[in-house]
Amino acid sequence: MAENTTKPLEYLCENSIAFDAVIEMAAAIRGGMGRLVEKPYFVHQITPLPLYYAQTHSDQIIRAAECGIPVLVGTVSIGGGTAPYTIAGCMTHSLATDFAGMVLSQLVREGSFCIGCSENDFMEPSTGNLKNKVPELLADMAMRQVRSHYGLPPTAGGGGNSSARRFNQDACIQIGIGLMEAFYLQPGTLDYLGILNDGITFSMHSLLLCDDLAGMLRCMWKGIPIDDDHLALDVTRSVGLRGNYLGDRHTAKHCRDNYWNSRYFGAAFPLSSSAIPDKDLIERIDDDLREILAKHQPAPMPDPIREKIHTILGRFEAA
Repeated sequence: MAENTTKPLEYLCENSIAFDAVIEMAAAIRGGMGRLVEKPYFVHQITPLPLYYAQTHSDQIIRAAECGIPVLVGTVSIGGGTAPYTIAGCMTHSLATDFAGMVLSQLVREGSFCIGCSENDFMEPSTGNLKNKVPELLADMAMRQVRSHYGLPPTAGGGGNSSARRFNQDACIQIGIGLMEAFYLQPGTLDYLGILNDGITFSMHSLLLCDDLAGMLRCMWKGIPIDDDHLALDVTRSVGLRGNYLGDRHTAKHCRDNYWNSRYFGAAFPLSSSAIPDKDLIERIDDDLREILAKHQPAPMPDPIREKIHTILGRFEAA
């Protein structure tokens, strides 16, 4: 993963030995354990069952706290399966799981970064399938309020994934609804961007749509400034009741304040008055993806760091 991106990573493993290898690799990339603590390279995610920590999970929390590795700890409580079907009962299981991991981390090293990121899901009564969106959304929003009450930042959230088996109209609408949920939850990370078929497969087409909609979220999160300049009462008096604001300097000044520079919508939408070919959303994304794959090359990792990482990997594989 590190060889293909320069961005910090979110990592998950179910094996404590593998976690040790990852810590060594991250230290090699940063230039030593001291530098890694000062500037973490990755956030580690630990995924216990609701109300139950296996030894590998508690061991990883302890190890992360000792090494200064930031941790997200979270489960997915399933109403009707692994937790009570009521929203309040299900979210109680999720929050209790979060708090247990956070307490353990603080017992090892006070001030360590360990934040809960549990989510909720609910079985569909008629089929047993998951993704019953209304109770899931209500539960996650309620947990967001609980975390805010205790001064805990919202760290991870769903959205950007779909239960559709391929990138189609079903996937597009589920991705759109999920990322609108993210607008209300305001999580620090979104872990499921690009995932299809409930995690069985991944779609770069879906990822590009998520990336575009993320631009919309950033615009919406800016909010609405309220001051004399933005209320523009003087401009209204100047232009008059039947005037035209198009040529006013105030319009030129603010026309991009909350502008979403979309790759696939807005100005890129194939209206009949434009010269843009009349292709649907999936076709436009496919064209864009082909162009990106033809041109993109990740920034190369320096050879000395790559050699250290592969040496570490070889040693742990042998073990």
